[in-house]
Amino acid sequence: NISEAQIVAYEQLLEKARASNNGQATDELTAIGTPPWSDQQANITYATWVNNFGGVMQGVTGEELDKTVASSPYYTAKDREKWQQGQGFSAQAMIAELMQVNLMDEVKTLNVPVYIFSGKHDLNSPISLAQHWLDGLESPHKELVVFENSAHFLMWEENEKFNQEMVRVLEETFPKR
Repeated sequence: NISEAQIVAYEQLLEKARASNNGQATDELTAIGTPPWSDQQANITYATWVNNFGGVMQGVTGEELDKTVASSPYYTAKDREKWQQGQGFSAQAMIAELMQVNLMDEVKTLNVPVYIFSGKHDLNSPISLAQHWLDGLESPHKELVVFENSAHFLMWEENEKFNQEMVRVLEETFPKR
């Protein structure tokens, strides 16, 4: 539920701005008000402060991430450029529809194990909403795995823990016979 996530994250973000005595952030966030926003500039302001307050990544800069991706033997510079273009295009093309999706209301039962990996500092997908959905979900197994030092990109921020947890989930879900 992106709409609900933005409301929850906006309040957390405003709290962070005030707690850090960041007047510019406090003023700009107060000026755009609580979501939903009707203009693109409000969304840009919100996204800027989410990023600046570590709600996207913790302990990893965009430059470090770019260097890691650039060092991959699997992707060329052209591949990385196309990926970024595709990501931007998809986000623009799908955002209106995604804002209407509310899986918290639509998905109440899953007949498979459910593991949610969530960064403690994530302001794109706040952990409180993940926990709320999980609490109301019927499933043979459900578990929230919290990454204490991560925000939204936990697979890069805590890659060792991410890999260990993925192996654990695989072994629990498909035990050796």
